[in-house]
Amino acid sequence: MTDKNQLFLKLLKQVGFSAGGADEAVLQAGEIKNVDVYRKERRWDIHVFFTTPLRFESYNALNQAIKHEFNDFVDTRLIVETADGQQQYLPDYWQYAVENSEVLSANPAAQNFLVGQAPHEDSGRWVIPINGQLFDKMLEQRLLDSFSLELRDYGFFNVKLLTEVTDQGGQSDFESLAQLVEAHEKNMQEAFQQAPVKPKPAPRPSYQGRRGKKTSFGPGAISDKAEITQLKDLSEDQRSAVVEGHVFKAEMQELRSGSLFLRGND
Repeated sequence: MTDKNQLFLKLLKQVGFSAGGADEAVLQAGEIKNVDVYRKERRWDIHVFFTTPLRFESYNALNQAIKHEFNDFVDTRLIVETADGQQQYLPDYWQYAVENSEVLSANPAAQNFLVGQAPHEDSGRWVIPINGQLFDKMLEQRLLDSFSLELRDYGFFNVKLLTEVTDQGGQSDFESLAQLVEAHEKNMQEAFQQAPVKPKPAPRPSYQGRRGKKTSFGPGAISDKAEITQLKDLSEDQRSAVVEGHVFKAEMQELRSGSLFLRGND
């Protein structure tokens, strides 16, 4: 048992995770290679090493367990490296990998399209079915190559992604495009509905006297509905105004006109 393996087993114990089945043996032999700490972003990138990729259910459960454990302190990202890079579980990871891809997030149309286009394996290559020439042109090979590099973070390497046009008809292009636009609008609407409601600004606190009551200066009572004027907004031509603040010293003098002259420090 190496030090890196011991660290990983301590992590499993800390987050209380056990996969069971075939993945349990893979986990027990796992290692923590290193942890990248980003202080400004409050994020840890935890690099682990397995002999082979986990099933998606095990990977996702482990990732969520780690996030939950450290959520109060930092955000975490689980980055997996493997010895063999076996790709049999790739279709199971597909939707999650597409939705969380930084490369594809710069091209929302391509990202939304690829979510529902899980590839199939053909002679060591992964073929993405494309229903029409329009989408085939939208998915440039360099975009797919960049995305395949991101799949290394799940333990899959040397992934070759290709597209295959399954329908030459132009009408299917427009129908698929309309469905894609509709799906994008639905996602945007759901994101808007799930966004937290912006809280209303709290009412400005009023000065409370020692007995818990407002202390006012001037003839008569001040209405609770009176508009409060900031000191910096007072002008010489104002005949009256209501100001509010912490008054530490005040002197009041009645003028011949009957008006009150107030001098104070706040």
